[in-house]
Amino acid sequence: MQPTPFTICLVTDSRTVRDAVVLSCPPPHRVQTMGLQGILEPDHSLSEQGEALLEAAADADVVLVSWSLEHAPLIGTLCHLVRQATRRPILALCGGSQDEVIAALTTGVDEVVHFPLYLPVLQARVAALERHDDVLHLEAARTLKASLRHTLGAEPENTDGHAPPDARPAASSESSPDPADALQQLAAAVQDSIDEVLMPADRTEDVLTVGPLRLERHTFRFFIHDDEVELTPKEFDVLQDLMRHRGEVRTRDEILEAAWGIDFDTGTNTVDVYMHFLRKKLKAHGVGGMLETVRGRGFRLVEPDAG
Repeated sequence: MQPTPFTICLVTDSRTVRDAVVLSCPPPHRVQTMGLQGILEPDHSLSEQGEALLEAAADADVVLVSWSLEHAPLIGTLCHLVRQATRRPILALCGGSQDEVIAALTTGVDEVVHFPLYLPVLQARVAALERHDDVLHLEAARTLKASLRHTLGAEPENTDGHAPPDARPAASSESSPDPADALQQLAAAVQDSIDEVLMPADRTEDVLTVGPLRLERHTFRFFIHDDEVELTPKEFDVLQDLMRHRGEVRTRDEILEAAWGIDFDTGTNTVDVYMHFLRKKLKAHGVGGMLETVRGRGFRLVEPDAG
């Protein structure tokens, strides 16, 4: 029996990696290779190549990205963009090092695979991720359905989908609520739910400022001397933590917990990589000295030298 074709959107700039993956996935399976470098314009907007990559990701069964710690911020941005465009799982193709695995997972991929790539294992991992995703969406749908029924004043359902035994007959049309009013209530309830999810719980620090730096938490924008500077999602999280604790030394473990939600030592230099890229962006605007490395302790964001 002919196997069901499986399509991989491979993101790599390495011809060797491309050839190895293609060899592991013979016809009727298909590998569409896209480059990682060049998916963003100089102003960090999505390039034509980036648009093409997202289209390829939407048409594939899985997005497989060749892992490199050097490109961790760009890979993190790629994960963010793919998730905005499609529900396809994102897997990193790593070497055998456990440090690489931890760094890739903390950057934002869903799972990790290694060379030699064995297609049935890849397919099984994709299927497992999709099952998990389906469960989450089902729970979200049930919660939304219950909220809508509550907003519209409907009787709760039993788990078997039938009305409860003591359900009363529907009220006459004379006493039934105005559909327009019900829709208004529904719209307000949905908007409140969206606001709760999207807006920070603590609204007292929506805008963080340290010297010429300004970070807007609710719009996810960052400015230096009123010039907007594009940050990757993780760069934004790391800088937000440093700005909230301005002048304080933040250890690598504290930054990992704040930006990645990890409360254990990963044994990798992921934090240092992100600090390197943040310092480059600050330096490009003449304020690279604001981000200090405190040897043996961690990192500190300070006010710029008045002199």
